[in-house]
Amino acid sequence: MVVGTVVCFVWKFVLAANADLVAAHPIFGLYELAPGFVLAFVATVVVSLVTPKPSAEIADEFDKVRAE
Repeated sequence: MVVGTVVCFVWKFVLAANADLVAAHPIFGLYELAPGFVLAFVATVVVSLVTPKPSAEIADEFDKVRAE
């Protein structure tokens, strides 16, 4: 969520606000939610792959609560 928010603000107020940059690279004229969503998704996947799996005790507790 933090990555998506930061990307949206930077995209809108820094990159898209610079007319010369948008003229040189039209991709920066793109609506800010699209790159915000994509980069937030990438951050979610990367963090999920880097963090360790939960212990068996936590997984069992999750399964127990889910079954109720």
